[in-house]
Amino acid sequence: RRDHPFLAVNCGAIKGDLLESELFGYEKGAFTGATQSKSGLLAAAEGGTLFLDEIGEMSGAMQVSLLRVLDRREYRQVGGTRTLHANVRFIGASNRDLQELVLTGRFRDDLLYRINTVGLRVPSLRERPEDIPLLAQHFLRSLQLASRHARLFSPPALETLRRYSWPGNVRELSNVVERLMLLSPPQSTDPIGPVEVASMLDQNHPRPSIQTPVLGSLEDAEKGHILRVLVAHGGNKTQAARTLNIDYKTLLAKLKTYNLPA
Repeated sequence: RRDHPFLAVNCGAIKGDLLESELFGYEKGAFTGATQSKSGLLAAAEGGTLFLDEIGEMSGAMQVSLLRVLDRREYRQVGGTRTLHANVRFIGASNRDLQELVLTGRFRDDLLYRINTVGLRVPSLRERPEDIPLLAQHFLRSLQLASRHARLFSPPALETLRRYSWPGNVRELSNVVERLMLLSPPQSTDPIGPVEVASMLDQNHPRPSIQTPVLGSLEDAEKGHILRVLVAHGGNKTQAARTLNIDYKTLLAKLKTYNLPA
């Protein structure tokens, strides 16, 4: 099936009947606004693979419809009477424990047994800290702009990332690296340090596990504090200056001194 389509749908982002029409398609006049027939993702993925992300968010009725497709390899478009056949490989993913959802009555046990042919558990970042530096450097490389000088993580910065608990998992790591790049001085070639990394980590999460490997100077502490305040105010320098209790010109001078984006 590798030479055929690979399509994905987020089951948590499309609710109720909309997911059914997205997967199965619909006939003209099936509902208000259906001015013409439309094929669904099952037809579009014919011969290939359909990835059902967040499958645990499916409604009960949609679970029944999916079970029929898995068992009989057939389905009907919304509002249709013709039985269509599906030659599709299904892959499902969930950030929840589906067995727990079965026990609470939110997921059908027969559907779980039907889709659980080959299970693959992807550990959270906190369970595989050795992968964090590799992922961080991958995200950094993918975000480097051709017009900018390349920056690298220093070893202490990578250690700071590795020691963080990452409650938001890979998405949080990706966002932190992107935030580092957005607020990085355009012409800076200095390695990204631990203070700069710590200032970018989400302040809404407790971080008792963070330990800066190398104690910094007073200037490092001030630089880190200014960065944290700027991030908290979304980069608004006027509001940041008020929070820091300094005037705007003093803040600009400090940004220039510490080689931060002014």
